[in-house]
Amino acid sequence: MKIIYILVAAVLTLFASCDKYLELQPKDTLVVNGMPEVKMMMSSYLSSMTVKENFQISYNGRKISWPYNRDLMAGFLFYSDDADMMTVLSNSYSKKYEPEYFENKDWKGFSTANRAWYQLYSHIGYLTSVITEAERFKGEAEYATVIGEALVLRAYFALKLQQYFAPLDQENLGIPLNLDLNEFRGIPRRNQKDVYRIIIGDLHKALTLGGYKSNWNVFHNPNIIHHILAQVHMYKSATIAKEESDWQEVEKYSNEITLRYPLEATVAEINATMKPATIGYFKENPFNFLTIAWSIPPRNNTSSLWGVGSTRMMPSPELLSLYAPSDIRKEAFFDAKNNFNKYVFKILSVEDYQVLFRVADVHLMQIEAEWMNGKKAEAKQRLVAFIKNRSSVDAAINDQDFLEILRKERRKELVAEIDMRWIDMKRNRMSIKRDAAGDKGIGRETYMLEANDYRYTMPIPEASELNYNKIEQNPGW
Repeated sequence: MKIIYILVAAVLTLFASCDKYLELQPKDTLVVNGMPEVKMMMSSYLSSMTVKENFQISYNGRKISWPYNRDLMAGFLFYSDDADMMTVLSNSYSKKYEPEYFENKDWKGFSTANRAWYQLYSHIGYLTSVITEAERFKGEAEYATVIGEALVLRAYFALKLQQYFAPLDQENLGIPLNLDLNEFRGIPRRNQKDVYRIIIGDLHKALTLGGYKSNWNVFHNPNIIHHILAQVHMYKSATIAKEESDWQEVEKYSNEITLRYPLEATVAEINATMKPATIGYFKENPFNFLTIAWSIPPRNNTSSLWGVGSTRMMPSPELLSLYAPSDIRKEAFFDAKNNFNKYVFKILSVEDYQVLFRVADVHLMQIEAEWMNGKKAEAKQRLVAFIKNRSSVDAAINDQDFLEILRKERRKELVAEIDMRWIDMKRNRMSIKRDAAGDKGIGRETYMLEANDYRYTMPIPEASELNYNKIEQNPGW
C-alpha cells in the first residue's frame, strides 16, 4: 500500500542455476527496456517463492516468498474447527505456534490478520509493477505469457484478501485495491462489486490472452483459471455483491474441469496428489493442478506445524467421527493413531508444501452449483457417486439433508488445506462451538462463533493502515 521500491536479486529464470543475478534499481528510477526484462521480473518472483532467503527478491523492504507458510497456516488452522484444540499444544512441533493458538482460540487475534494483510499486499504490489511494465510492451513476444501469470496471481491474492477482510453484507467495505503505482497514500476501501469486477476481469483477460507455456507458466494455466473463477463466483454468491448468474458461472467453470479430470479412486492416487519429493512447482497432476514446495522455514526454525512420527497433531474428535470406517481418506489423511498424516515433513529438502487446486474441490463445487441451479436430481446423483468413490457407501440423500451432507464432504475432503474450512465456515454462516484451553492454558473453556459474528471478518492492521491510509476498520473491531 505504501510507496513502492523493488529490489530483485534472484535466479535469472525459473529453471536456471543460482549463480547469476539481476539487481534492479528502486522502482522510481528503474528503466525497463523490453519484455525480456519484464519476464525477468516475473521469473525472479516465481523463483523467490520457493528458494532460500539469500535468493529471494524484496519488495518495499519485505522478502517475497509463498505467503502461506506455517506461520499463516497455523493461524487458519486455529480459526477452523479441524484440529483438536485441547491436545494441539501437546505436540512439541505445533507448540512453536502457541502465540497463534492463544490469540485465535476465541477468534480474536490480530497476528494472523497482520500476516495475511502485509504478505498478500506485498505480492499484489509487486505483481502490479510487473503488469504495469508489461503493458508498455504489448506488441512484443511473450507479452501474454508473462502478463497472464501476473494477472492470475494478483487476482488470486486479491480474492484471498477480500475473503478475509470484507464483511459479507456491507457493500462499501471491500478491500483497498491500488492498481496505480503512482498512487500510494490515502487508498480508500473499494465497494465489493468493484473488487470482484477487478478480480474477475483479471482472470478473464488472462484466460483470453492465451500464451500459456507449460514449461514456464505456473498459475497462468486454463485449468487453474477455471478453478479460481469457480471459487470466486461461489464465494461471491454468499456476499452483498452476489448476482443471479454466480452459480451458473460456478457450474460452467467446474464443467470445464470435471468433464476431463475424474476423482482419485485409491489411497495411492490421493497420496500421489498430496506429497511432492523436492522443492518447486508441480503442475498438471491429473488430480491436482498445482503443488508448491519450498525450503524456507518460517521463524528460522525447522519444526513442522503438523509434527512427525508419534508427535503428530490430532484432528478434532467431531471431524474424525464423520469418516466412515471404509473411507479411503482416513488412511490417506491420518495415521494409524488417527493423527494428521496429510502432509509429510522432510527436513533439509522440502520444508513445507501446499496443494492448491485439487480436482476434488471442483467436483464438490459442481455438485453445489447444480443444486443451487435447481438441478437437484443431477446434484444428488453426483454427491452419491462422490461418497461411493470415497467410502464405497451407497448413500440415501433427501432434499432436507443435501446441503448438510455436502458441507460435511467438503470438510472431510479439504481438511487442513490452506484456509478452505475457514472460508466455508464464513460463506455458509456457520455457528461453531468448540473447547480450547482457558487463559494462560489453564483448564478448559467453551468458545462460540455465531453465524454472523463480526469475528468472521478479520481486523485491518490498526497501527499502520488505519492511520496511514485512513481506512475504515471492520465492524466490531
